[in-house]
This record gives sequence, C-alpha cells and structure tokens, in this order.
Amino acid sequence: MKRVLKGVLPILQAGLGAFWLYSGVTKVWSGFDARPFLQATIEKAQAQSPAVLPFMGRIVSEIALPAEPFINIAIPWLEIVVALGFLVSVVDQRIRRPTLALAGFLSVLFLACGAGGWNPFLLGVVLALALAERTQTPKQAAATPPTLAGT
Repeated sequence: MKRVLKGVLPILQAGLGAFWLYSGVTKVWSGFDARPFLQATIEKAQAQSPAVLPFMGRIVSEIALPAEPFINIAIPWLEIVVALGFLVSVVDQRIRRPTLALAGFLSVLFLACGAGGWNPFLLGVVLALALAERTQTPKQAAATPPTLAGT
C-alpha cells in the first residue's frame, strides 16, 4: 500500500499544482474581480441559501467587500503560492503540510461562501493527501526535518 501511495502522491501533487497554477495565473492575466462573487455570497446569505454559511454574509459585507481591492490581488497570488507549494512538494516533502493547510483553508473558505464547482473535489483530494501524510512510519517521520524551528 505504501508503495502505491509513494507513486500516486507525486502525481496527485503535480496535478493539484497544475490546477491551482492555471486558476491563479488566469486570474492574474484576466484581472480578477471578486466583487460579483462577494455580492453573490451576501445575496445568498440574505436569502438563507443552504449553499452559504449564515454568518458569511455579514463577514463578507463588513470585512471582505470593503477590502475587495486587496482580495482581487490576494486570491490569485495565494492560488499561485499553493500551486508552487504542491509542485515543490513533489521533490521536497517538508513544504507539503503548509501547502495542504493553505489549500484546505482556501477550499473551505470558497465553499463557505457558496462557491461549488471544483472546490469540493479539491478539498477531498487535499484531505486524502493529508491522510496519506499521516501514514508515514515513525522512522520516516523522524527522518523528515521539522518545518518550524524547535518543533
């Protein structure tokens, strides 16, 4: 089983890296505008849509909408950072956990705001990779250098 995981994990990571890279780069090239997405989140929350967590409408209207210019820059570049993290983690596993955490955070955030599409699939693959990360033997885990100083 571990031999199969060892062969499949790099393929999944490279695939996720390519997906996130495409998503981020196309947003940078085309000039990403988060306003329609943010307004749709507010409208869905006001209509009590089950696709949006109830508190997200207020958070988006009071925090995210005023910060829209920042979000227009941050989201595409965070997607590119996630992509590079997945691609680099194919050869250096030390960056895998932070990459999985950021990818999971973005996917959950997008889902909480009502964005379906690929997000449930991406979150599922991130969770599967995180579970596969936990299948390391203690010897393998000890051989992996820590990602944070002192841990």
